[in-house]
Amino acid sequence: MSRILVIDDNPDNLITAQALLKLLIKDFEVITADSGQSGIEKAKAQLPDTILMDIHMPGMDGFEACRQIKTIFETRHIPVIMLTAVRTDSASRVKALNIGADAFLTKPIDESELAAQVKAMLRIKKAEDHLRHEKDLLEEMVEQRVNDLRIANDQLLMEMAEREKAEGEARLKSAAIENS
Repeated sequence: MSRILVIDDNPDNLITAQALLKLLIKDFEVITADSGQSGIEKAKAQLPDTILMDIHMPGMDGFEACRQIKTIFETRHIPVIMLTAVRTDSASRVKALNIGADAFLTKPIDESELAAQVKAMLRIKKAEDHLRHEKDLLEEMVEQRVNDLRIANDQLLMEMAEREKAEGEARLKSAAIENS
């Protein structure tokens, strides 16, 4: 089951987003946070599949919360959709995307666009998780193969040393026989 974290300081917006998501998207869990800091903590603890985050919040705004989420190892891969009714200018969009946001929607939110964006982010997250898993498996296979090659190389070096020793002893015996 997918998890979507909604971060907004307005309780009404949290309720609306939760209801809207449940109406538009099936088989997921909504997690809510009422501040940027709380959102970061919940993102680290629960590792949601997508984050919807308001920009305008007291204390830590959505830009800073997004920046921090994207710099934390465990959460950096989580897609973030920025939401705003206040900062709708292109400079805010560019800033959000430059700090790591994956999408930017303005309020009032178009329901079909929200559903499409969230579904796209969930697909992206699933695909990236699969790629990370495959990469980890490949790295393990390479590490095992390198280890196997080291062992084989060590065995070959030992065999070569034994062969050289045996050849040296054989030359000594041969020389001793010729000299006698």
